[in-house]
Amino acid sequence: AIGILWLLILDPTNGIANHLLEAVGLPRQEFLGSVAQSLPTLMLIDVWQWTPMMTLLLLAGLTTLPEEPEEAALMDGANAWQRFRHVILPMLGPTLATALVLRAV
Repeated sequence: AIGILWLLILDPTNGIANHLLEAVGLPRQEFLGSVAQSLPTLMLIDVWQWTPMMTLLLLAGLTTLPEEPEEAALMDGANAWQRFRHVILPMLGPTLATALVLRAV
């Protein structure tokens, strides 16, 4: 469904993207027909497709983390970056691994 949606948006003759470009006075583009434009276009589509899922997954992982280790690091004088790097990020390891596996499949 996402592929068909983006094919309709990026269609060189009747696509919404080209109509918007013409509306602001820019020439039509072949987003998927040009070697120079196809990779950035596909990267943008990929980011658009996966960002909400990865955000929700990481947010769910963050909400399940215990507060005690971060509070202990705060009491020990760790700044925000140190708490993130040495406390939060290691505890998010399984969630990040799950996100990477889902993304790789």
